[in-house]
Amino acid sequence: MATKTMNVSLTEYWQGYVVGHLRRGRYQNASELVREALRLHEREQIAHDVSEVESLFGASRRAEGDAEVEQIKGAVMAARQDRKGRSR
Repeated sequence: MATKTMNVSLTEYWQGYVVGHLRRGRYQNASELVREALRLHEREQIAHDVSEVESLFGASRRAEGDAEVEQIKGAVMAARQDRKGRSR
């Protein structure tokens, strides 16, 4: 996977946060921490998108375990994974 350099401006707080994690040895460099943070953010966004789809169908349909909702959730997650695969 080809990588490109990107400069990011951080407040003092976030700089200290990154440095603290590097000192504890969890990450070898700041890029590793940022990549993990972005992966977590992406998962959170997927969960949010799925939640929005579910809300469109209403609580009563979710309570019934509607198969259509599950299909749409699967489609949303598959589309996200496909987009993620192309962007890496």
